[in-house]
Amino acid sequence: MQAVEQLLREMLDVGPSPNFQTYVILLDGYCKHGHLDRAMALFRQLEDQGMSPNVVIYNILINGMCNAGKLEDAKRLFNDLLSKGCQPDVMAFTTLMNGLCKEGHVSEARKLLQEMG
Repeated sequence: MQAVEQLLREMLDVGPSPNFQTYVILLDGYCKHGHLDRAMALFRQLEDQGMSPNVVIYNILINGMCNAGKLEDAKRLFNDLLSKGCQPDVMAFTTLMNGLCKEGHVSEARKLLQEMG
């Protein structure tokens, strides 16, 4: 991951500028390797660069948080997605519901399921 971070710094310093897909790939890698703090820092950087996160980016982050058992962070991201006017897709709902069920929050998962319908 250090080589990837160095490449990102070079892209920011001398170009070419990272595009949206660059951020998607990096966020996915960070989340899959459990580097959630780095993923969230990159998420903030993406926003600072003037890019608007979409449902794909939120899905990656929500999945990473759920896999790490960080349900409060996952729910916060889900609510952030909603507050920014993004429409959650089936992946966002099922990922969060699965995380809730794994942690024993079945009634909360049911409530989320009802919101889907």
